[in-house]
Amino acid sequence: IAEKFKAKRIYTLGGYGTGKLIDVPHVLYAVNKPEIVDEVKSYGAIFNEGELTGGIIGASGLILGLGELRGLEAVCYMGETSGYLVDPKSAQAVLAVLAKALNLTVDMKELEARAQEIEKIITKIKELEQQQQHLPPHAAPAHVAPYAQVEDVRLAGAHRDDAIGNDPAFHFRDPAQVADPQ
Repeated sequence: IAEKFKAKRIYTLGGYGTGKLIDVPHVLYAVNKPEIVDEVKSYGAIFNEGELTGGIIGASGLILGLGELRGLEAVCYMGETSGYLVDPKSAQAVLAVLAKALNLTVDMKELEARAQEIEKIITKIKELEQQQQHLPPHAAPAHVAPYAQVEDVRLAGAHRDDAIGNDPAFHFRDPAQVADPQ
């Protein structure tokens, strides 16, 4: 498609999972041509010299490589994210850098509203985690291992059923179909 429309540069966007909650996400980049590095950095993206985890994988990495083979510049912008939840703050950061690179204005009101919703959820999770850490081991609910932490739970989208299997405690049911325990 890029060749058909005589594009000179391809942009791919993605997340960069850190495994921890991020307050202010950075935007990392990968490029397929060293001569565009300074330009890409000028839009606010950074390069992680010590990259040992996460990195660029999947279609984003493949597109950078294919761009190189076809003589096209390719840039991937990746927003830092925990990987635990949908991350509108990370999406905002990536879009801000891309908008600057393309000299566009992007309305981010909806993303900002979603970011505030997610912040409330994260605050609740942190509060629950703090409460759990202050419980004596014998007071922890029987179905929660005393060592379980929010960081240990990575359930998302289509992978939720793979991660939890057939454990009925994690499946949502119609309340009318659940017997009253009394």
